[in-house]
Amino acid sequence: MAGSNFSGATISNSKFREINLCRVNLSNAVLSGEVEFKEVDATSANLTQAKMNGRSFQGANLEESVMRDTDLRGTDLKGARLFDADFNTIRINDQTDLGDRCHYEYLADLDAECNGPEQSDSVENNDLEYEIDDLVRNSSFLSRLTPTPIRTCKRFWNRFRSDSTDGWAKQNAELLKSSARVYRAYQQLLRANSLPSRVRHFRIREKEARRKQAFVEGDIIAWMRLSALRWFIQYGERYRNVLINSIFVILLWGILYLHTGGIRNSTSSGDPIQRGSVAFIRTVARWIVEILPGTYDQTIQLLTSMYFSVVTFTTLGYGDFQPASDFTRLLAGVESLIGAGLTAVFIFILSRRATW
Repeated sequence: MAGSNFSGATISNSKFREINLCRVNLSNAVLSGEVEFKEVDATSANLTQAKMNGRSFQGANLEESVMRDTDLRGTDLKGARLFDADFNTIRINDQTDLGDRCHYEYLADLDAECNGPEQSDSVENNDLEYEIDDLVRNSSFLSRLTPTPIRTCKRFWNRFRSDSTDGWAKQNAELLKSSARVYRAYQQLLRANSLPSRVRHFRIREKEARRKQAFVEGDIIAWMRLSALRWFIQYGERYRNVLINSIFVILLWGILYLHTGGIRNSTSSGDPIQRGSVAFIRTVARWIVEILPGTYDQTIQLLTSMYFSVVTFTTLGYGDFQPASDFTRLLAGVESLIGAGLTAVFIFILSRRATW
């Protein structure tokens, strides 16, 4: 059926599975009844203005296909290959299933988990792709990879011991590069169809693909930068990560202040802010000592360090307490910079969500 012309045709109650539909012309076609295109090869197909809403293209190869103004509302596109496809003007909705991860990232991770760099010496690139496809078919098709520690460690180790110049590493990096491009196209498509809540997910996936690509290609600086963005602020997409890391920094620095010289009262003992904060800390310390056994003086020191850490992180700078040593002053300066940065990221995330 490759190269067939079905332009303007009405197709009903047909199931196309694992057949060759390369360069087929389905422009302006109307689908009705039970019609699906699971795992078909529709490379370079013309689907312009076709009405394919509610159909299944799960696992289909739609690379380099043309889908201008195609109606894909409610369509299942999980695992579809969409690299270099012209689909920025298609119509989708909340029921259109793009999957959590694209085909190419899944293959790259599956290859790193099951094969490894030794494949570069024994298998040609095309054969390796077929072997990966067999692995996909033998498992549940494009099921989610559970990020268990064992699987994650296997992928990390195989990518770590690979040479960025060998065939396996180049193929793995190319798959990840294709993933990033597809995720970027997904974001543009979702924005065009007013679905901003799903844009965040695919922006994170794009950054994840670029992080893995940098690691495979041996670009350690880029990998470390993206890894830091991932763990601290989830690439600037999730405010919860910023809040959790802010609390962690405040607690950590509070403990560091306690063991690096401590915090002392400022000389302006007549300052009402200082009198109020000291009285508050002492009151809380008495409550804690009454509930939990401990030393009153040590509780005072701990609460003072935590209070100073909060004030420094938020850059309020009341002046009622100050570092007692040069190293503690250095820590306070670092914490204020971290606090200002995380606060800016937090406000940025909230403001962007508000404007979407």
